[in-house]
Amino acid sequence: MSRTLLLSLGAGTQYSDNLRRFARLQDDAPEVDDPRGDITPTTAPLQEEYVDAILEFHSGRTSAALRVAYNLLEQQNTRSPLKDQEYRSVTFDFERQVSPRFKLVFGASLDQRDYGEFDRSDDDVYAFLAGAWRLNHDLEARLTARMRERDSSEPASDFTENSVQLEFVYFAYQRKEARRNQRFLDRDLR
Repeated sequence: MSRTLLLSLGAGTQYSDNLRRFARLQDDAPEVDDPRGDITPTTAPLQEEYVDAILEFHSGRTSAALRVAYNLLEQQNTRSPLKDQEYRSVTFDFERQVSPRFKLVFGASLDQRDYGEFDRSDDDVYAFLAGAWRLNHDLEARLTARMRERDSSEPASDFTENSVQLEFVYFAYQRKEARRNQRFLDRDLR
């Protein structure tokens, strides 16, 4: 298309022994391997088919991406009500370097999940807005506001979460910016 616009298309099938991203029905998992509680071990293989399209834009100080995806999951040899699931998602990300010391980032997504025979469907909306300030060469402050909301056909699963997070990030390594008009072989590589 152009130097700053990229379109990617993907399709495929993958197999797994874990039900990821779909079985968010249990409470927080007590296991270290599954801190978000979104992995359910299964005894039968899972087949997931997917198709997605990603449109990306990049310029000197701005980048953005839009992703649209559809996934279909089928579990073989089981009577589980979660064996057939499908979900659709739309994700948008935007980043702008406003000044040499300030960066603004925004993201949003909409996920729609249908749990097949389980007779449940979820609509999840997630959005965040973040600002990052470079305080000096080694220190950055980040302020992030997040919103997550679920509208489910099972009323007990509806929720809304709002949060604000302040981070201070210390870069323990020396960042060396490449100087313009300097040949590659003359650079001090680290």
